[in-house]
This record gives sequence, structure tokens and C-alpha cells, in this order.
Amino acid sequence: MERHRPHGRTVTALEADVLKLRALEMVLVLFYVENLKDFISSSVNVTKRLRKIIDSTQSTANDQKKISFKEAHELLLSEGVITQEESLQLIEMIDYRNTIGHEIHRITIDVGAYANLGEQDLPNGHKIAQYNYSAVQHIQNLRKNIEEKMMDKSFCFELSFDALAFNAAEQTYLKEIKRLKKKVNDQINKLNVTIDATNEIIRRIPHEVMDAVQPGHPKNTKNNGTFSPEGTKGMFMLYDAKASPLAVAYIMRISYRTALRWYKKWSENHKK
Repeated sequence: MERHRPHGRTVTALEADVLKLRALEMVLVLFYVENLKDFISSSVNVTKRLRKIIDSTQSTANDQKKISFKEAHELLLSEGVITQEESLQLIEMIDYRNTIGHEIHRITIDVGAYANLGEQDLPNGHKIAQYNYSAVQHIQNLRKNIEEKMMDKSFCFELSFDALAFNAAEQTYLKEIKRLKKKVNDQINKLNVTIDATNEIIRRIPHEVMDAVQPGHPKNTKNNGTFSPEGTKGMFMLYDAKASPLAVAYIMRISYRTALRWYKKWSENHKK
């Protein structure tokens, strides 16, 4: 007998592609955010050394002291290089990068058999973080805006080979992300068609059949998780009512594979 295992399923092809897409985007976010932080810090520090915009003292020691990213960030804000809104956006992207680096499960939990866990509140009262599909484009735009405004304010830039070192990986990831997005969107479109068709099938099942089956009722399963005679009878009634295996899987809260096996058994009984 098949076991009733609503959560004991494997990851679907669509879910796997979504997770692959997210993984590649998250790698880019990690690099882009850290690279932007380094760019801001190094640019402010080299400008401080060459043009002394931070302070006007003549102390050599003070001139050579490097300032932190936090100080550089505050300077850009005070100098009008970035707006308050852009400052908040930068902080948001840094926080998102930290979530990726330290609590990645918070932005993958919504995919898979245990996606319902993403609806729960955390012990600290916070909600589970949602994956940000626009983060890559957002941080790229933010970098471009900050760089242009720093140039307008005559900031000096320090040459770095980090971007060149990451170039091959970046181009590969961007190309693969584009491919995966098209594949995921195509799968979603097909899935929507299937969902609409399945909903229509479920709507056509007579009410008396649904009342007799009583989906989710304990009578349909045994203590060991296998289907009881009542559960088996209920599934056969659904197939008699022209329900598809996918519709039965949804109604009886079982995997599609399990519903398909029961459909084959039902078909064999009808051939006798």
C-alpha cells in the first residue's frame, strides 16, 4: 500500500531550477555588495589623501589613517553624494547580503515540501525574509548612480583588479541566469495552464462524491500512514467521476506519483 506522505516528496524540476537561479543571483549579490563597499571606502580614502576633504589638519598621522566603510558612507551622505533614500537602499542591500551570508535558509525556505514554514514568525518576532529577485539589478543600478555622483563631486577612484578577477564568473552566471529565467517562466506558464485545467476538473466533480470521499478525514488513512479501505474507495470514486491523477493528488493530499499509481490500479480494475 502507498503511504500518505504529503511532505515526503522530492523537489520538482521547476523548484530545482528556481533554486539554481537564486543560487547564481545570490553569488552575484555577495560580490556586488562587497565590491561596492570596498569601492566606496577606497575612493573616499584615496580622495582624503590627495585632496584632504575629510579634515584640514596638517598631521601626517591623521592624513594616513584609513576611515571605515561606515565613516565613508556617512561622508557621502553629508557631502550630498548620495541621498537619504539611496543611503537606506545601500543599507538594505548590505542587510540582504548578510542574510545570504549567514542565514541563507531564510530565503530558500519558501521553495519545496516545507514551504509552509516560511509563513511562520521567527522567535524574535520578525518575518521570514523573502527572496529578492530584483536585488542583482538593484545593486548594479546603485553602484552606477553612486559612481556617477562621486565623479560629479570630483572624488578620486582607486584602481582595483577585483572586478577583472571576477569577470569570467560574472559573465558565466549572468548568461546562465538569463537561460534559467526563460526556462522557469516557460515552466510557470505551462503550470498555470495545468492548474486552470485541474481546477476545472475539480469543479466538475459532483458534490455527493466529494461529500462521500471527505478529503483529509482520518478515516482515509491507517495509523501507519497507509490508505484505509475507505481511502482507497474514495480515490476510486474520484477516478470514476473523471478526476485526473493531478486532481486526485490535490484532493487527497498525496504526491502525484502516488495518485498516478492508484490511477493505474483503478484502470486495471476497469479492464477486468
